[in-house]
Parts: sequence; structure tokens; C-alpha cells
Amino acid sequence: MGTILRRTLRVSLAVPLFLICGTLATHALRNPFQFHQFDLARLEARYGPLTARDAAHALLSACSSGWSILTTRPGRVVPAYGEDEALFDLVFSWIPPRAVVYPTEGFYYWNLRTGEGVVHGNVRLADLGQGRLSMAYFTSSDEPARHLQRSAAQGLEVEAVGGTSYDVTWKGRTVRFRLPERALDPPRDLRLVPEEEFVGRIHDESGIGFFLLYNRGTSSFYDVLDEEGGLTDTLLRFEPDHLVGERTGFVFFDDREFDRRLLVGVDLARVAANDYLDGPGDQVPFQLDLGDKLYLAYPNTLFGDGVDEHGVYRNTDIWTRVAVSPFHRYSRLEEVLERSAACTPEGGRSAYWTALTKEWWNTPAYRTWTLDRLRREAREHLTEEDLARGEAPPTKTEVSGG
Repeated sequence: MGTILRRTLRVSLAVPLFLICGTLATHALRNPFQFHQFDLARLEARYGPLTARDAAHALLSACSSGWSILTTRPGRVVPAYGEDEALFDLVFSWIPPRAVVYPTEGFYYWNLRTGEGVVHGNVRLADLGQGRLSMAYFTSSDEPARHLQRSAAQGLEVEAVGGTSYDVTWKGRTVRFRLPERALDPPRDLRLVPEEEFVGRIHDESGIGFFLLYNRGTSSFYDVLDEEGGLTDTLLRFEPDHLVGERTGFVFFDDREFDRRLLVGVDLARVAANDYLDGPGDQVPFQLDLGDKLYLAYPNTLFGDGVDEHGVYRNTDIWTRVAVSPFHRYSRLEEVLERSAACTPEGGRSAYWTALTKEWWNTPAYRTWTLDRLRREAREHLTEEDLARGEAPPTKTEVSGG
């Protein structure tokens, strides 16, 4: 009797183990798409910060992918470039039934290698709460991306499942997307000065985390490295006060007095390529109400119809959001050091951090030109003194001319 029980137990354990291994192998070997969620999970596993909970989500996603491939046999014929609807159908048919979205602006990234090269794309999920999503894709950063949107009007079904997950159904197939959960959680240990305000946590597509801060005294944003959950990079010291990521090329000013590392440089070649290491400016959490801060930090966002509270430009044919990118784009690391050397801390630490991170184009001369243009658009009530004092800009109704 004992022998039979032992054999039954071995079989009962072997069957699920066989299924798990089989589905994982199918996912790894037979999926023509490279979904970036798995790249990010591998990075966290490699560098150590992968939690048991995140590991379980990644395993479930990979297994669901393999099982879906085995049971539904999605198509493999790649439509011609420009056949947007057919390509969306293909992409959606291969996304794992349990998909994990890491980047905090709500993009689910994918690559597809074809006979003519690699197609880079994303499915934007920030608007699932409004029952819609969109897809963008391109083959070269030198060419404009193509876009497509799906909503109930085209047959898309969206159902909220808990606080941060959505079931999305398209042509009979359902995918559950798990969106970022900690974008609004404040830092545990970061020491802020009185004029600073925590805005949100950024999970960049590079796999690096940041705290986005807003400085009310200087009307400026900057990014501070988030190391609370570990770091998917190795930081190398190349000057007494500067560190560079061995994998990412991100450059940080190391303020040891305040125990913070400010992002001050990103490789210009990465920005030009629009790849995963182009900096966190395009990963500001989509849930944030940024309107007033954006107007003060970037007065040019008041042009035309302005932006909404999330930083999305109004009345445009293609979804476009303000990139909050307070860092230098360098072609040589020495450029970052030269810029940092030109900044002095005499005006106080807060102004020093702003000087280290300020965009090269966001100068007093540019702000004056912006104000002149805004005055020509009949907004004389917004003055340089208003901006310097940090006073509230025009209401969104005034900005849109309504």
C-alpha cells in the first residue's frame, strides 16, 4: 500500500512539473515575438532584486504564453509593413494571456524580427480605464511611427479586475494585463528638502527605477535613483562625485551628504535610437496630475491648446505626451563633467541640483521667448515674475481658450 502511495505521489508531482517545463520551453522556442516584460524579469533575476511575488507573476506569464501557443496555434504570417489592423491582430494573438506591464507610462513593448529587419512596437494601456488602447510601431527611429487605436467602436472589450489589472478581449481572445502597482508609493528613506515634492515612482523600460521630484523653489523636475528594491546595473565611479551605469550608460551625480544619486546624463546615441536606454523621460506614471507643475517647469506647454492634467497635448491627431527629461544627453562622458563643473552650490543645495539636471534648452532666454509668444496668444497675465514665484498658471479652461 505504501509503495502505491509513493508512486501515485511521484506521478502527481511529475505531471504538473512536466506541464510547466513543456509550456516554458514552448514559450521560449516557438514565440516569434520578443516581449520586453521578460527581458526586464531576466534583468531583475540577474542582478538580484527579483522578488518572489514578481518571480511568480513572470513564471505564470511565461507558462500562460506556452500553453496558449500549444492550444490555440496563433498565426505566423507577418503582414506587410503598413497593414496596421492585420499587424495588431497578430501582436495580440501572441501576447501572453497573463501579461505584466512594468514601465510606468503603461507601455507593453514588443519586437518582431522579419525577413526585412526588426519591427519595434508597443501597446499603450494607460487608457484601459476609458475602454481603449493603442498600438505604435516602427522599423527605424529615422521614420515616423505608425499608430492604431482600438476601443468598443471596433469591438474591443475591457473589464477592470481589481485595482491595477484589466481583462482585454479582442476577437474572442482575452489577455489580462497587470499594470504597475507602486507608481504612487512615496520613498521610504529619501531625505527631501522643504521645497521638494515627491511626484511619483518611475519604472523605466531600462529596468532602472527613479523617484521623480519637483522643486517648487526652482519650478523644476529631476530624477533621483530608486535603490529601495535593488539595482539592475553596476555603478562605476569615474570621478569623485559621478557614477556611470556599466549596462545603461546612465550618469549620476553622487551627493553623499544627502545620500542621493541624481540622474545627470544619458547617452545621446541611445536617445537618437529611441531604444530602451534613452532615459526615463517617457515613463512618467500615467496616473499623475502634472498640469500645474508642467506649466511652470515648461511654459511652452501652454502653446496652442496646451496639455491636459497628465501632460498629454490636447487636440492632436496622434497621442503625444510631454517628456519630462531633466538630464544632459552626452556624446562623451567628459561633457557631463564639464557641465557639472560649471555648476556651483553657493546658491544652496536645491538650486545646485536644479542646475545639474536642467535641460540644455530650458534657459532664461528660452523662457523669455516663450512668454513673448504666449503674450501674442493673448495670455498677458502670465509673467516671468509669476513663474519665478511659483504661482499657479492659467486654468485649463483659460489655456484652451474655452
